[in-house]
Amino acid sequence: MNQTQANADTTDDSTQTESIVSNNTTSTNSVTLSSSTDTNTTSTTQTSTTSTDNSNTANTTESTTASSSTTTTTHQHLTLAVATSSTFSTSSASVKNGEVTEDDVTYYYVNNEKQSDYFYTDNDGKVYYFGDDGKMYQDQFYSNWGNMYYFGEDGARYTEQFYSNWGNMYYFGEDGVRYTNQFYSNWGNMYYFGEDGVRYTNQFYTNWGNTYYFDEDGVRYTNKLYSNWGNTYYFDSYGALLKNQTVEIDGVTYKADSNGVLTKVNTGKVGISDGAYGVDVSSYQGTNMSGYASNGATFTIVKLTEGTTYVNSKAEAQIDSAQANNQVVLGYHFATFSSNASAAQTEANFAIAEAQALGLPSGSYLALDWETGDGNVVSGSTSANTNAILTFMNAVAAAGYKPLLYSGAYVLRNNVNTSSVISAYPNSLWVASYPTSGAIYSADVAYFPSMDGVAIWQFTDNWKGLGVDGNIAVQDL
Repeated sequence: MNQTQANADTTDDSTQTESIVSNNTTSTNSVTLSSSTDTNTTSTTQTSTTSTDNSNTANTTESTTASSSTTTTTHQHLTLAVATSSTFSTSSASVKNGEVTEDDVTYYYVNNEKQSDYFYTDNDGKVYYFGDDGKMYQDQFYSNWGNMYYFGEDGARYTEQFYSNWGNMYYFGEDGVRYTNQFYSNWGNMYYFGEDGVRYTNQFYTNWGNTYYFDEDGVRYTNKLYSNWGNTYYFDSYGALLKNQTVEIDGVTYKADSNGVLTKVNTGKVGISDGAYGVDVSSYQGTNMSGYASNGATFTIVKLTEGTTYVNSKAEAQIDSAQANNQVVLGYHFATFSSNASAAQTEANFAIAEAQALGLPSGSYLALDWETGDGNVVSGSTSANTNAILTFMNAVAAAGYKPLLYSGAYVLRNNVNTSSVISAYPNSLWVASYPTSGAIYSADVAYFPSMDGVAIWQFTDNWKGLGVDGNIAVQDL
């Protein structure tokens, strides 16, 4: 079968113009409609041939030709072309929210409404303030409910920051409040900000009876000497000005008066050598140690206290004189607690406080005079006596002093377990033993008390006829 198809298109054009109006904006659109006709012609030829079958009876030939009719189909095609002559917007007017800068001034809006007297915190936690006129605070202070704040160049409130202005330094804490009448500690340094918020610099400050000093950087003096107008002062570990005390600084001993002014003290030796002579004094002796020093006394043991109320009124002058005469100074307390450990602790506290008040330097010897007399009883049990004595000595050691125990050889042998004492504090016995009276010029070893742990031997009550007890060191102290 053979099939042939032919297509022919015929186009009929027409044009339509349409106007569209929307939101007061006119747009003209041109629309072109194209109509086309498709004609399809189909021609079909069919030929059928029947073969000839030669036979003796028939000879038949058949030829058939069929021709179909022509069919025509018409299609219309529509084409739309739009040309826009203008563009339009359907968005509404913008709404102001947040920070808005107008004429180089920053304001804060909420739904188109400008805010005034308004605080705002951003996502970073920074705080901003917009004043009564709505303007952002920048490079200016702000006062509220007695507190002062500062807003920087970018408008952010100062928090945990220093601020310097016209040579003055301020500090604003974690809540933004300026420090006023307040200490501030940073990196181990202490500062103070006064009533006007200005950091103290090169000036003194007195509070609760203590005086402090702040240097040119505002740092409080601590464990440090300060000199001004020819006077020298010392500020302790708490930053307080030292008054009415003695202190050793870099190997030099100073005494501070009631105004804190220091004077150097000649303390002489820092220890006592084996074989060195010394004296012990109380209110019965005078305050001038020069006579003892000129006779060879290199140390003086000064009575400071007795019981819980008595203070030797001459002690301070005796200490000063001994130091001025190049003598090592030791102190002692006369006990009245007998075998009462609780009372021993109370007396120890009293003695230590007075030693400190008199300026006896830490590391000095502070002895316990435990003997019969002035209400002290030694007839308690050896165990109770020893326990009370060690209670006192332990308190002395805890306060930074070196404890000694004084008594007569007989009392120590019969009423105290000296083995326990020297086990806790080796070579800590100061023993009195002198069988004869009268002026004694030097120690006679024949009368030395044969005891362990003896550091100092009191060998006479009238050394060289000076009316003072004579002592000799039998150990390096």
